[in-house]
Amino acid sequence: MKRSLLLVLPFALGACPSSESNPPELWLAPKNGEVDVKLVDHEPHPF
Repeated sequence: MKRSLLLVLPFALGACPSSESNPPELWLAPKNGEVDVKLVDHEPHPF
């Protein structure tokens, strides 16, 4: 039973509708250093 639930769960979650307020794509942008990053909704400037 648990194994079949684990096989079905990713497909069920992938079929959930997304919110219209979410951006279509996200970018990794530097945040106060070269190893700290954050998600932004626009393409960051090149390095």
